[in-house]
Amino acid sequence: ILDMAWENNVSLIVCLWSFDMLRTSSGSTITNRAKALLEDSTLTETYIQNALIPMVEALGDHPALQAWEIFNEPEGMSNEFGWSMTQHTAMSNIQRFINQTAGAIHRTNPNALVSNGAWSFNALAQTSHSKSKNYYSDEELIAAGGDSLGTLDFYMVHYYETFGTDL
Repeated sequence: ILDMAWENNVSLIVCLWSFDMLRTSSGSTITNRAKALLEDSTLTETYIQNALIPMVEALGDHPALQAWEIFNEPEGMSNEFGWSMTQHTAMSNIQRFINQTAGAIHRTNPNALVSNGAWSFNALAQTSHSKSKNYYSDEELIAAGGDSLGTLDFYMVHYYETFGTDL
């Protein structure tokens, strides 16, 4: 796919995970396993060593690979913002997972760019709103996971007209 993209002057952002990993309609076997991956740092490290690092090594510096996106809208599976269709986990678990996976990507390929697709500016902006803050700042991510390389190279945020523009 990356070769085909490059041949057609397209670059891709590879998204690794989504809030859908905790979608209750997937059944408890799948969602419990996925939730454990987020909440158990030993399982996170197993994923990093056995799946993520080999993927990053295999794709290397492919010219069509623009960036790695850790999650699509992880707030949808968080205690703080979670949606009714998903099991929930603490944002601190999501932040730790992002920190540790971003750090592994940066160590494996120092040229790689890493981001995360936030559901709303409520997760990327410090405002007076009670739940609104930047959960993905360097300071927040490093505090959650302890990896100084586990930061984002740029922010991505989604916008839905139904939520309006007020934070």
